[in-house]
Amino acid sequence: MFAVDITAFGDRDPDIQLYVRDALYRIVQDSCAAAGIAWVACHHEDRGDGILVVTPGAGETVLLDS
Repeated sequence: MFAVDITAFGDRDPDIQLYVRDALYRIVQDSCAAAGIAWVACHHEDRGDGILVVTPGAGETVLLDS
């Protein structure tokens, strides 16, 4: 499970809000694909300025690497 959030979302112009929300979804979906996680298999909830994502429970998947 992970969550992502857009910083200072409410301070942005509405057109910019739409743009960064679309970008956020593209980035998260691309990141899931790169990690071998099928986006369609994830449960995801839109939080307006972010996304809560629950990945499938099939073993351990590394989402972040240092």
